[in-house]
Amino acid sequence: MFGPRRFRLLQKLTSGEPAELYLAEDRHLLRQLTLKLLHANTNYDPLAAKLLEREARLLARIDHPNIAAVLDLGLLGSELCMTLQAVGVDGLDDWVEGGQRSQAQLLAVLRQAGQGLAAAHAVGVVHGDLIPARVRIDRLQHVRLVDFERARDLAPEPGAWERQGPPLPIDRNYAAPEARETGRRDQLSDQYSFCVLAWEALTGRRPPSDADHVAGPWAYRREPAYKVLARGLSANPTARWPDMEQLLDALERAGTGRRFF
Repeated sequence: MFGPRRFRLLQKLTSGEPAELYLAEDRHLLRQLTLKLLHANTNYDPLAAKLLEREARLLARIDHPNIAAVLDLGLLGSELCMTLQAVGVDGLDDWVEGGQRSQAQLLAVLRQAGQGLAAAHAVGVVHGDLIPARVRIDRLQHVRLVDFERARDLAPEPGAWERQGPPLPIDRNYAAPEARETGRRDQLSDQYSFCVLAWEALTGRRPPSDADHVAGPWAYRREPAYKVLARGLSANPTARWPDMEQLLDALERAGTGRRFF
């Protein structure tokens, strides 16, 4: 149990179901960290508490600099909370809008986000609801992914608890077609979500709905990154890149020495 005055909340970062993410100050260790707190109306909901505990266990499996590492799980007063290493106050969308970002900066940030996603996939964890707000960027332009409460565990431990019933809602603006239509979420649906937010960061607009079709906009088809992201945006999951590493390598090659779009 954490003492009632252990942490001072500094800024809300994300708000999801069933918890909220805050930047906080640890008064004992004199450092900043991230707190994930259950909503006030779910503090005593056993299901919400199990979801937070499950998220902490999944994060403990991932050891990568682009994933916010879990530090501890415990009670803060009567509230269950998870502590994680500090993350940036800006989500990807706010960071892009906050200044003139060069192509090199955009590529570096997107590559970090993709590497974090690849690291999660390598240990059987699918994020399941990747959106710009969950790509946190600090003042040194270091990226950490957060909010794995909707994650799918592809390699569960024997007897591990899994939520039953309807899945938690996801952001349909970034979800793959199969995730929107059937609830299927895997590494390839994560890849689709990554390509949506990458396209948005690089162009300032959402990808056209026919980005993966031959009939796509000619203005985009002439550019070097078009085929890379369009493949990841394929409606057919099997037509996407085999994994995030191959997508990231292709995106880096496409961006060498040229402007995107």
